[in-house]
Amino acid sequence: MGMKFSVQDARWEIVPEKFLAGFSHPGNTEHQLWAVLCRLSILRGEDPLTVTVGDLEAESGLEAVEIEKLLEYSELHGLACRKIGGQNDD
Repeated sequence: MGMKFSVQDARWEIVPEKFLAGFSHPGNTEHQLWAVLCRLSILRGEDPLTVTVGDLEAESGLEAVEIEKLLEYSELHGLACRKIGGQNDD
């Protein structure tokens, strides 16, 4: 629970297809999050999609800590990009 506040205002730019391809084998958590990313991407008409961990937590039912771990892994592999501060794009 204590982690939530530290990740809420970071925004993540994610390409859903690349996100799933970044994981070597199917896993429930990755696929659950991937489904949410795709749905939000289509609904918002965004590619890449910009979301917060809070958005993803609310939509997926996953814990913020789990989501953050997957996003950090994705960032290391060039599949996601953390945008600090929310308002400034680059």
